This record gives sequence, C-alpha cells and structure tokens, in this order.
Amino acid sequence: CTGKSVVAGNEIGAQVEKSVTDVDSQPRISVFPNPAPQAFEINWQMTGISKTELIVTNINGQLLYRSIVSAAGRMQLGHQWKTGVYILTMVQGNEIQTRKLIKL
Repeated sequence: CTGKSVVAGNEIGAQVEKSVTDVDSQPRISVFPNPAPQAFEINWQMTGISKTELIVTNINGQLLYRSIVSAAGRMQLGHQWKTGVYILTMVQGNEIQTRKLIKL
C-alpha cells in the first residue's frame, strides 16, 4: 500500500498497521437524532458501488421497511412509527451493518 499508515492496537496489546485507505474504506452509517421524537435522518456511505438493501424491523423482528438503495444516500424514516426500539440493517454483498434506533 502506498498511502499513509496509522497504528492501531488490538485486544492483546500488539500494534497493527493499517493504511489510511483501509480506514477510510469502512462503511459509514449515521442516524440522527437518535433517540428521535419524530423521524430519523439516515445517511450512509457503503464501501462498494453496488446497490444496498436497507431494512428496518421492530424489536420483535417484524419487517417495517425494506428498499434497495444506492451505495450512498440519505433518507428520513420513522414519522409513523410508535415509541419503541427498531433495528436498521444495511446489506451490501457480504457486508452487513446494523444500528439500533430509539423512537421516543
């Protein structure tokens, strides 16, 4: 790798060198506000260019929302949801990211 590198520790105290490119290529998902009184603003940037599946379930696993979205995007969800805990899952190939959403 020709980029800059950073040093990160792992759980046994050894140092592991990662390139900055590797660090920057991690999927990014932000949800705000969380907890939310009305709706959630969801922003994402997945690592690849392929389409991404966005899924929201309630805490009991019931499907509330499912859509195929681009690898990067933004949307608001949850206006009509009741107070509770929800799980946001984003799937792109073998990459799966989850976030807990709390509706007030």
